[in-house]
Amino acid sequence: RINVESRRYNTTTNSSADGEGYFHPIVGQVIMFALLLSWYWGATTFGNITHFITACSVGQWWFTADTGQQYVMGTSVKRAFTTNFGTICFGSLLEAIIKTLRSMADNKNRKSILTCIAQCILSIFEKIIGYINEWAFIYAALTGQSFIEAGRSFFELFQKRGWNMVINDIIIGYCT
Repeated sequence: RINVESRRYNTTTNSSADGEGYFHPIVGQVIMFALLLSWYWGATTFGNITHFITACSVGQWWFTADTGQQYVMGTSVKRAFTTNFGTICFGSLLEAIIKTLRSMADNKNRKSILTCIAQCILSIFEKIIGYINEWAFIYAALTGQSFIEAGRSFFELFQKRGWNMVINDIIIGYCT
């Protein structure tokens, strides 16, 4: 007979008592985390590639004096998949980790005050990381900087221009 109550790798009717085929519940959680992370990372990366290409194309069009410049989209795609691909992947990984943790905390079977608090905190982090990613990718598309440098430059630019209050209001808005 098949033991339905236990998790097994194989579904044979061999019910030996040696424990072969059983795995710890944490292993299933780790596998689920890895699968969700890879799915979110891939989906987020593709979305951020399109965001980067758009920002790069608009930046090249806006800041070049040559109005007859062709192949703006082609050079933007080339930059997105070559020199700035690591920047896009790193920013997407940060966003994917938060989304994966939030998805795993959103277990309908284990509702408690701690899971509600974790979901709230992860939701705030997800929105903050998404906001930082959006501006860091725009800055990286315009300057060619890495993700960390572009994020730092974006914050410095906003502080110089007095826009840090706008960022604070947006981030506080996520908490309400």
